[in-house]
Amino acid sequence: TGSAAGQSATKASNATVLSFAMAQDFEGFWELSAAVAALLSAPLPALLTAMPPTVAGDRRVWATVLVLQAFALRLAQQKDEWQLLDIKSRAWLRTQINGTALAAAEKAAAAVLAA
Repeated sequence: TGSAAGQSATKASNATVLSFAMAQDFEGFWELSAAVAALLSAPLPALLTAMPPTVAGDRRVWATVLVLQAFALRLAQQKDEWQLLDIKSRAWLRTQINGTALAAAEKAAAAVLAA
């Protein structure tokens, strides 16, 4: 059995995944909004400033890449809970941005989230 603190952390992570799921658009993307910035624990102006040129100013692409990186970096233990969100988002991303640009955006997002 896990400790009370461990169970509490898991519940907090579950709530976060649910919050991300509720913020996701039906098509599979997230909007770069104050609410999504709060879920990412980052100020919206900082996220906007860090937007790489590879996303061509598309705030939906940037927000989606940021969320997917947050899943991988911060919620890896809950992958079974966000995996379907990831699949849907990546399908949408493939219609918006090429693989090389996506890889560059993912690298930029990881750097922003690590800061």
